[in-house]
Amino acid sequence: MTNCTLKRKIFQSFFLMYALKSSNYVNGFYSSFSRRLPFHRTPYSKIFASSTSKKKKDQVLTHWKDPQDRVVITEDRNIRFIVRGNPQPLRRHRTARGFLYNPSAKAQESFSKVVRLLFEEHVPSLNLGDDSFFGDSPLAMDITFRLRRPRNHFVNNNPGKEGGLTRLKKTSPRLLCNSRVDVDNLGKFVMDACNGLLYVDDKQVSHLTLCKVYDCHGQCNGSTEVFVRKIDDQSIENLLL
Repeated sequence: MTNCTLKRKIFQSFFLMYALKSSNYVNGFYSSFSRRLPFHRTPYSKIFASSTSKKKKDQVLTHWKDPQDRVVITEDRNIRFIVRGNPQPLRRHRTARGFLYNPSAKAQESFSKVVRLLFEEHVPSLNLGDDSFFGDSPLAMDITFRLRRPRNHFVNNNPGKEGGLTRLKKTSPRLLCNSRVDVDNLGKFVMDACNGLLYVDDKQVSHLTLCKVYDCHGQCNGSTEVFVRKIDDQSIENLLL
């Protein structure tokens, strides 16, 4: 058998596997040689799997609100509210094809939507985005991040129907959290997401208190508690003591 005939036979065999790749066996065998074929194309099964996984990922709620959640506004026009969902850090801006983009833009948009919904339901008279609400006054923010608790913290990896700490292992931490997420990046995420809603710009925040703990309520899926208030010279002096 000449070299030309051998090459033709090999080409025909690979072409046959490519034509019959709809079969699971042939598709698996084909994928092992797919990188060597000059006419390689991504198998339909991989294309379908990637498209469905992206759809499922987009359908997952990043942030939400529970029916019992309320917005509390005191007489001093201080604001307190809770946004459900695992707190996320602000990721660094990246460059792709010569353009600068924010990888956390979708998650921040989800957070802002929940904040707007909370105020529209419970404080319809308040127009979020109105610069006159806080004006240009210096602000103080207290943010508590309750991170989603890993399932291996619970007995049999199940928090149970009651939730909370009823099924927490004795060896699992109760509140203190030493995860890899930096608390300062968590704060930047919330402060940027509230731009144009609670204040004109986050540069107005003169005092910031951040706290990162594990969630201990319900199914321990995480939440973010935000408290915003005005401050003056007297209050900032008290904070400095």
